[in-house]
Amino acid sequence: MNIIVWNVRGMNKVYKQKELKKFIRENKVVLIADLENRVKETKAEGIIKKIFNNWRWTANYSQAPGGRIWIAWDQTRVDFKGYEMHQQYIIGEVTERQNGNKFRFGVVYDKHTIQDRKILWEDMKKAIASATDPCVLMGDYNTILTNEDRAKGTPVQEFEVKNFKDFIWRNGLTELKTVGRKYTWTNNHVHNKIDRILVIAAWIQKWPKWKEGHCNLGSQIIVH
Repeated sequence: MNIIVWNVRGMNKVYKQKELKKFIRENKVVLIADLENRVKETKAEGIIKKIFNNWRWTANYSQAPGGRIWIAWDQTRVDFKGYEMHQQYIIGEVTERQNGNKFRFGVVYDKHTIQDRKILWEDMKKAIASATDPCVLMGDYNTILTNEDRAKGTPVQEFEVKNFKDFIWRNGLTELKTVGRKYTWTNNHVHNKIDRILVIAAWIQKWPKWKEGHCNLGSQIIVH
């Protein structure tokens, strides 16, 4: 099953809509999250129908009116039930129709300031605290974790990463190994790794092969 998280940086342009539709078809995607779509809520359904045909979808417009996260899924292959809508994430349950497998799926698109992200860590901790089924959190965390996540630029300061480290440690999360490019954001001077896939222990116990690099990391995050 191919799961995609893609920071599209705007989905109003027709060429971007065609590019995404082609990508979904060629990669046999069944579940996708679009970040930073920049589409007004009144225009969302029309654009989504062009891209996803008869797929179902949800979004966090109730928490982020500017359009931050869409999730769309092929209802013939999977079902998704969102139960936690937040301005910086959506968390819900995915069920595979063929075999009945279920897992908790969270899509993250953090804000830029440390204070905004601190709110995120506190709220998301509550959202995943009761997770016993496999749980995966994917997306653009807008922050680095270690010195190795930054090339060039200023040295990493502890205050930049402390809250993120605490969130991972306190929730028993593990970062999945990935393939593809190492850095996922650049301004042509500084290069940072800000996109990640985090899972709880139950995920690795159920799908141990996904711990060993079966994920592509780049402008898209792909889990096979």
